[in-house]
Amino acid sequence: MKRVGQHILFWSIFVLWSSFLFECPSTYLDVVWYNVMRLPIIVMATYVLIYFIVPRYIIKEQNYLMFSILFLINFVIATLLDRAITFSVILDFCFNPSTSSFFSQVPLLRNSFLLLSVMGIASMIRFFKLYLEKERKSHQLQKDHLEKKLSFLMAQVSPHFLFNALNNLYSMSIQKEEKEIAVGLENLSGIMHYLTYESNDKLVPLQKEMELL
Repeated sequence: MKRVGQHILFWSIFVLWSSFLFECPSTYLDVVWYNVMRLPIIVMATYVLIYFIVPRYIIKEQNYLMFSILFLINFVIATLLDRAITFSVILDFCFNPSTSSFFSQVPLLRNSFLLLSVMGIASMIRFFKLYLEKERKSHQLQKDHLEKKLSFLMAQVSPHFLFNALNNLYSMSIQKEEKEIAVGLENLSGIMHYLTYESNDKLVPLQKEMELL
């Protein structure tokens, strides 16, 4: 629902903004209705661009030639359909129908400017979101790969075996009164135990880190 609301807000702002730009003898509400009638064509062309052309030929394949060709085709078709609605249905009430033709330069340029504006803004937003998503997935894959390598390395040596071996050496050092060696083995055992079992949490007490040092 949040995403749908964002899209509705975007297109509402576009209609109000494009209606404000037009210099037309009709009232502002008439111009708003005029732009609402044209909106389906603009929405269709924009969504084809940001949900099909950009993801496939820019983000995935990076085929800029095919992107340019499909963008141009999409833009021309949308411009002609937009002009058809303006000329045949709405009768271009901002201009004199008797003197205006289908390929009138001013209406075509005006419609093309608005279409390019909204398609450009929507494409930048979509490209930015897709780029961030691609970077997030790449970082997550790297993180997962490193975690798997760490888990594999830790699994190569049984911690219980090492702890038992260190304890045996520690006992032998005590029996032979090698106190310095015993202290070193005890500290080494504590370090391994901490690194193996206690440091896997995201947050650890600072006191434990100081004790480790």
